[in-house]
Amino acid sequence: SMAKAQHNVVEKLGNETLDASHTHANESVPYYYAELDSGKEKLLSTMSNLTESSTHAITEGQTQGSIVKQSMEDFAENKMQCTKPVDPAPSRKECNFSHNLSSTPAEDEILKEIAFDTPSPSGFSTASSTTTATRGPES
Repeated sequence: SMAKAQHNVVEKLGNETLDASHTHANESVPYYYAELDSGKEKLLSTMSNLTESSTHAITEGQTQGSIVKQSMEDFAENKMQCTKPVDPAPSRKECNFSHNLSSTPAEDEILKEIAFDTPSPSGFSTASSTTTATRGPES
């Protein structure tokens, strides 16, 4: 009957599922555990090597730092003589200066000695002559 056929199919499918589960548990899982253990061992070994390298680097850094410190102290004390007392600086020289500032004379005072080409009614030359006058006589 139909129920019996369905029961047989389900039973066969259940047995195949159980077989696959047992195969996986007996063959695949031990392989995965072995692979994980191997990865764990590699990781622990790497971490141990890193710890040793770091410890060596720290020790080397401390040693080099100590050497640099000693070299700097030797340089500062013996070569540069930084701990030797220094003579006091000489006192500053005082500069005397006049508080009365000079000024530029008025324009007519500056130009009174200069001869102009064309006299104007005020006694001064034209603009072109003024330019010549401010530059000085041309040779």
